[in-house]
Formats: sequence, C-alpha cells, structure tokens
Amino acid sequence: MIVTNSQELKEICQRFATHPFVTVDTEFLREFTYYSKLCLIQLASPEEAICIDPLAEGIDLTPLFDLMLNKSVVKVFHSARQDIENFYMLMKKVPAPLFDTQVAAMVCGYGDSVGYQQLVSDLLNIQIDKGMRFTNWEKRPLSEAQEQYALSDVTYLRDVYLILKKKIEDSGRSSWIEEEMNLLLDEESYNPSDATIAKKIKYNVKSEKLKFLYQDLYLWREHRAKRLNRSKRQVLRDETLQEIVKAHPKTVEDLKNLRGIPSTFFKHNIAEELIAVINKSLEKEKEDFYPIPVEKNTYGARKNLMLMLHLLLDVVAVKEGTASKIIALHEELVWFASDEENIRFMQGWRYDIFGKYALEIKKGNLFFSYNPKTYQVEFHVKKDGI
Repeated sequence: MIVTNSQELKEICQRFATHPFVTVDTEFLREFTYYSKLCLIQLASPEEAICIDPLAEGIDLTPLFDLMLNKSVVKVFHSARQDIENFYMLMKKVPAPLFDTQVAAMVCGYGDSVGYQQLVSDLLNIQIDKGMRFTNWEKRPLSEAQEQYALSDVTYLRDVYLILKKKIEDSGRSSWIEEEMNLLLDEESYNPSDATIAKKIKYNVKSEKLKFLYQDLYLWREHRAKRLNRSKRQVLRDETLQEIVKAHPKTVEDLKNLRGIPSTFFKHNIAEELIAVINKSLEKEKEDFYPIPVEKNTYGARKNLMLMLHLLLDVVAVKEGTASKIIALHEELVWFASDEENIRFMQGWRYDIFGKYALEIKKGNLFFSYNPKTYQVEFHVKKDGI
C-alpha cells in the first residue's frame, strides 16, 4: 500500500500513534546532490505496514512529522543516521524517542555494524533479497517488487526490535542503549558547524601552513556544495583540491596551469572566488583557523601501548559478548595513546568495562592472566608498587 493522499496519511498516523513503537525506513537518492532526495518512507506498526510517497503532488506530511515527534511512540530504525538526517532536513528536528537495531545488535554481540539482511537471517531465519536496493526510487509508478522490498525493511524489523529489546533488558544494558540513542539525538550530527566539519578533515599535506589552507578550501567547497545542493565531488574532486593546496596559486592564470579544474570555474567567476579564498587564507594567523589535530603516531614509543590496548579491547569484547567497535574505535585508541583526554570510552558504561583498565595499562599497572578453570582472561591491577 502506497499512501499519496493527505487525509489518508492523517488517519493512518493517528492509528500508528496508539502503538508503543513503529518501525521506520526511507529510500532516497544522493549520488549527485549534497542533500538526499527522499523518495519513499516506509512505516510499520505491530498491526499494519505502509509506504508513503513524499513525492506525491500536494501531500501534507505534517501528520507523519507529528508521529515522529510523539514522545509516547518509539521510532525503530536500523542503521538510523541517514534516515534521521532525511527527517531532520524536512522537520528541522530529530525524531524521538529512538531505537537503532544496528547499535542494539552490536551491544548483543552480533558483530560490528551488522547489516539488516544478516540480522534478519540470524534472528528470524528469513532470507531477504536485496536485489532491489539500488533501483531508481524516484521513478513513478513503483513496481510491485520495489514496494514489497521496501515494506520488508520495516515488517521484519518489528520482530528484530522485540527480540533485541528483550535481550538488552535481560542483560541489564538498557542504559547502554539509552546513552547511544542520546548521541543520535544530537542535532549537530545532522547540521554540523564548521568547527565540527574541520575536526573530521583528513589533512593530506604535511606543512602546517598548507593544512590551514586545506581547511579553508575544504570549508569553501562544503559551503558551495550545500548552497548549490550538489555533491562535493561535483564542485571539486578531492585530488584536485589537494593539488590546489600544494600549488597554492596566487592568480587565476596560475590556477589555469593546474589539471582537473572544472572549466565552469573560469566562465562564472568561480576561479576569482577561489583565488580570493587562497590569498586570504595565506595571510591569516594560526589563531584564525580551527585547531588541527596533532598527527597521532601509533608506532615508535607508542607501538607496544597500542598492541596492549587492542588486546584489552578484544578481551573485553569477548568477555562482555559485544562488538569491539561499539566499545572503542581504533582512532580513539590512538588518541588515548597520544594523551588526549576527551575520549568516548573514558566516560559512562565504556569506562566501567574498558576505560578504567586502559588507564591502568597506560600507567603500567594492569596484568592479564588466563584462568584454566574458568577459561577466562582475568585482570589484575598492581597496587602500592607491588
């Protein structure tokens, strides 16, 4: 069933609002645009499942938005971030409350970033055909096969949710999930500031001066892509951006000597704009830029510490029956080894099961031993110099 009528959507959302949870998924296109083009919304309650056509002429999605913000109804997604971003772009708010079955599966030990297809197979012994995944969801009318595929993403999710929810509750890890869902509720994740974007830049140049220039050009490209709603690579490819930084041309004529510059740059004054950004950046002081993370060295003096941290992570993951990736990421271990303090695993439940032991390793106070009677690895913390 594909809903294209505003009144029908309103009645359906009113029915869905009487249930404790709904499962949600979206189909979208984002190959050539900065923002996703939402093409289909799938929704299921414990009693029914529908597809909503957001491209239908004149359809009012307000009842759906009200449902997404209804505090009495849990919105269940699998790998929620992109779907949430789609709703955020429309509503300017994050759906809540949330439950992400991919995160829950990681907590329950089903591996790192387990896919929906695999999870349905593992928990329900049902095989999903993902052959329709990359079809054109913008084209109308949708085929029956597309509709059935889309609905399968929310119908099986109902049982997956109930199974994982019970496992989480039985294991006493509801607070873990709550903490993870609070991260998904952070609007900064879906509308990041320049400072947040700058933290995620991978600086592919060595000199500090050129790293600062890279930052300014990266943000210039980001803003232009957003303004034009075009993908960043359509505005300027990564490798071309790097070449511009390395050459740091001072004039439009200098820019013409570089390969990979789109011809449109020289037809619509974009080249002049880019050169102005470069020249202004090269004149700025260090304090005028966002901080650039110090390169983390996992070798040399830190190599053995990194080996021990990875060993600890593997042991804790096995002991807790959870995916290692949800406890700590490799880059977080690198930051920790390089003496950064604001790290996710040094807070909350992660600190209790991993962070406090990582800290003792760093101090040289933690020892491992294997207990042949319990078949478990045990931790021993050295105290009072003993």
